Amino acid sequence: MSETRRILYANQRVRPRVPIALVKKFNLPVEIIDPEDKEFNDGGIYAKFFPLKKVPSYIELDKNTNEPIFILTEVIAVIFYLLETFIDENSSSPELLAFAKSLIEPDSTTTLNKIQYKSSILKWLSLTNSDFLITLVGVFNPLRGVVPYNKESVDSNAVKVDKIVSEIFVPALSSNKYLLGKKITIADFFAVACFTRGFDYVFGREWMAKYPVIVNWFNDVRKQDGFLVDFYKDFEFIEKPLEPPVKN
Repeated sequence: MSETRRILYANQRVRPRVPIALVKKFNLPVEIIDPEDKEFNDGGIYAKFFPLKKVPSYIELDKNTNEPIFILTEVIAVIFYLLETFIDENSSSPELLAFAKSLIEPDSTTTLNKIQYKSSILKWLSLTNSDFLITLVGVFNPLRGVVPYNKESVDSNAVKVDKIVSEIFVPALSSNKYLLGKKITIADFFAVACFTRGFDYVFGREWMAKYPVIVNWFNDVRKQDGFLVDFYKDFEFIEKPLEPPVKN
C-alpha cells in the first residue's frame, strides 16, 4: 500500500459527496483533488487518464513510476470500491468497520439475504443517479440559465421528477424509515446528496408541504453519523422554486 498513490478526483458537486465522505470518515489513504480548482495541477494525470473530465474519478498509481495500477470512473463503482476496500483492509477500528459493513450489508431487521440486499442498494443508487438526478438537472439547469430554457422540456421533466418521487420514493419511505428498511444504508446517503439540488433550486415550501416524508428523511440522513454534515453547514431550504429566466 505504501508504494501506491491513490487519488480521488472530486469536489462540491453532489455525485462526489459520498465518495469524499467515505475517504474522510474512514481515514482512507487517498488524496482528494478538485480538478476544477483554479490552482489545480496534478502533472497531467487527470487529463491523461480521464478524458471525459467527470467527477468522481479514482486512480491508483505506482509511486516510483507514476504508472497507473487501477483506474475507475462512475460514481456507483467508486463508492463500492472505496467501501469494500476499507472493509477488506481495515484492521485497526472495529467501530468504523462495523459502520462500513452496515452501509451495504443486511442485519436482523431485514428478511433479504446478502445478495438481495446489495442488489437492492444498487437499484436505489442507479435509480437516483440516472432517472432521478438526470431528469432533475433537466428541470433546474434551464431555470438557472446554464442551458437554454424550453418551457415544454422543463415542464415535462418536472412531471417525471414528481412521478419518481411520488410513486417510488414516497411509498418506500412511508412504510420504512429508510429506503431499505429500518437501517440507513449508503443508498440513503447518496440519494439525499442528489436530492439536495432539488432543495437548492426547485423544491420550495409548497413542494415540501406536499412531501413531508421526503423532507423528514432528507433532514434525518444529512445529519446522521457526521457523514455528510460538512456539506450542509450553510444549507437553507428555499421558499419558492426558481423562476424561468426573463427573455431579453
